[in-house]
Amino acid sequence: MPATQESAQTVGEKLRLRREERSLSLEEAAFSTRIRIRYLRWLEEGIWNELPSIAQGKGFLRTYAGFLGLDPSPLLALLSSEESSQPTSASEPVPDPNPPTPAALERAAAAGVIFGELGQTLRKQREQLGLSLEDVERHTHLRIHYLQAMEIGDFDKLPSPVQGRGMLSNFANFLGMNTDMVLLRYAEGLQSQLMARREVMNPPSKPRKSDAPKDGEENKTTERSRIFLRLLSKDVIIAGVLILFLISFIAWGGMRILSVRAGLAAQTPVSTAPSIADVLLREPGGTGEPELTPEVQLTPTTGITLTAIAPNPIITDLSAATEVPEGTQGEETEAVGEPAEGTEQPAAVSVELDIVVRQRVWFRLIADGEVVFDDRAVPNSAYQFDASEQVEIITGNGAALQVFYNGRDLGLLGDVGEVIHLVFTVEGYQKPAPQSTPTGGPTQRPTMAPTSPLPTATATNTGN
Repeated sequence: MPATQESAQTVGEKLRLRREERSLSLEEAAFSTRIRIRYLRWLEEGIWNELPSIAQGKGFLRTYAGFLGLDPSPLLALLSSEESSQPTSASEPVPDPNPPTPAALERAAAAGVIFGELGQTLRKQREQLGLSLEDVERHTHLRIHYLQAMEIGDFDKLPSPVQGRGMLSNFANFLGMNTDMVLLRYAEGLQSQLMARREVMNPPSKPRKSDAPKDGEENKTTERSRIFLRLLSKDVIIAGVLILFLISFIAWGGMRILSVRAGLAAQTPVSTAPSIADVLLREPGGTGEPELTPEVQLTPTTGITLTAIAPNPIITDLSAATEVPEGTQGEETEAVGEPAEGTEQPAAVSVELDIVVRQRVWFRLIADGEVVFDDRAVPNSAYQFDASEQVEIITGNGAALQVFYNGRDLGLLGDVGEVIHLVFTVEGYQKPAPQSTPTGGPTQRPTMAPTSPLPTATATNTGN
């Protein structure tokens, strides 16, 4: 809003003096009037051209004068009379210290072209609908001079870009146009106009020749900066943190598993059961307890002939087991005769049993009348028992026990579920004879024995 320096200072001085008389600050006045502090400062200093528009400047003046207790009409009349009485004098043009650059001129021209095309589009659409500006004003409540400014593309006459956007949206919506496309075109024009103003306000400075980098150095610096920015991007940092966390978690899990396994291996005792060959090669004679790791050394003995004996799981008749065929008794006697000179005398003959458990089973073993084992045995376990006279074994499953009697493999003692009761002695082994309870003969029933009649007494008279 053009105004002389005297009139502007007069109106602004009255406002400032009135505020100081009431001992008010600009902050308090701005809080009460809802007007920004810089607008109030411009009113008091007379800088009217910095206000958004003429209408808003007058509105601010009325509100501020009413708050200070002044009549706004004389102030507005004084301002208007001083404006009309001000002679127009042609002033010499002042050279612009910052002349616009060609790029700024091109952007300003592009903004003018965009606004001109947008105004022509609005005018053609209104004429096609057969509407006048008065009809549009009556329905949209927009002033005619604003409508004319939009149709000719002079959007600088609008109060502000924000208000101009709202007026343009209402105008285009009333004409049935695509509001989004119209507003997008208007935003492009504002962007070009803003870039032109920035280039005018901040013209690019020419670099010195000494400070200007060479082409190779500039390219290298630019490439390094791009690589550095790529490495420090947000996505790369997040991905790196996740990868480090995943690697740490995998390493921790592997170490945890190894430590748990090592602890379990240290707590679990390692037991090695003897093999069947160790049991078969074990020397006769022992303490009666099962030996887990026996060491057996076999030495050849001269004068003894070994003959293969077929396994006989059960021998019920001791005489049959010890019977010697005719014609071979002498040979066997000679073969098992006195040992040759230089050999050691064998130990006393005893009863030795090696038992290999094939299935889980219960059995009882009595050596020389003493119970040495009475419990369940687990599969693949071996036991060795010795006695000087006899060994008695009782089990409820003959197919679970394999017996070696004095080095002879008797095989399994019986079938599955068969009750076995055997007695092993030096001469052989047999089933024990059943113990029968003696019963008396038939008792005769008592009968009445005949008795002779009693003699009758007779009296004899002797005559004396």
